[in-house]
Amino acid sequence: MNPAAQAEDPSLGLAIVPTHPDRSGGLGFLDRLATPFAPVVLAAGTVLASRWAHDAVYHGLAMQSVRVEMAAFIVACVLLFTLPPRSCRCLPRWPSRCR
Repeated sequence: MNPAAQAEDPSLGLAIVPTHPDRSGGLGFLDRLATPFAPVVLAAGTVLASRWAHDAVYHGLAMQSVRVEMAAFIVACVLLFTLPPRSCRCLPRWPSRCR
């Protein structure tokens, strides 16, 4: 489910107001969700890059052969760390007292 359709999901209780002061229809808080995960992504990317560099320098690995892994890492990071947690329907629903 895309974030725009999810924002209109009545079970979330969000009211999208086009004239909201944050200029995002009241969804400006979603902009800051990925920031705390930046060090995690940086660390994981550094580990993968150092492993690939080691293999390239000492074992003759062609960098063209790890293109799929690089793309998979980028897609996984985007999906895991930038989508709102509720976009995955497999997660349990929050109790009503936590909203």
